Amino acid sequence: MKAPAILRFLPVGALAAALYCFTTAPTQAAVSMTWSGGSGSPLSLTFADPVVFNVTSSASSSPVFVLSGVGDLFAGTHPAISGLTFSVNGGISQSINNFWNSGVASGALLATDVYFFGALPGVSAGDVVTIHAGTLTEATSFAGSAPTATSADMFLISNAGTVISGPATSVPEPSAALLSGLGLLVLSRRRR
Repeated sequence: MKAPAILRFLPVGALAAALYCFTTAPTQAAVSMTWSGGSGSPLSLTFADPVVFNVTSSASSSPVFVLSGVGDLFAGTHPAISGLTFSVNGGISQSINNFWNSGVASGALLATDVYFFGALPGVSAGDVVTIHAGTLTEATSFAGSAPTATSADMFLISNAGTVISGPATSVPEPSAALLSGLGLLVLSRRRR
């Protein structure tokens, strides 16, 4: 007796669904990033995937995004930046505030951490803050070489230097994972 058609597709469908869920699940590994420019041209930082923070403590100040241990690139000089957006709880996109910095040690912030600010109002415990995939670019030329770091731990602090989130999670774009799953599905069907 031949199995109904739906039962023949069940193992392949389950494999594809499991693959999709596995490849699109947020990961708490270091956040992937790409640095470019420097050596006399503007320095840029690119996140290929959205970066998500789960806020654990309320802060009346704007969130401060921290890239841990990248290096003291700016030595307290506050270079102007533009180009990256974020949202709180899936709300409207907001621009990252006007500058980034490093070289400051205060509270949880180390001198080797690069940081930049979100806009007010503050965030509350339970909020989800998402940096959208994109590029943050310095307005002026950067004399040094671009950092070679391709990943870093990220977290949020308040203006007072208190940690207000756990480690960030990087969420892969679902389109790439879906295409991988569909490819495996097609290959498994051809083998039969």
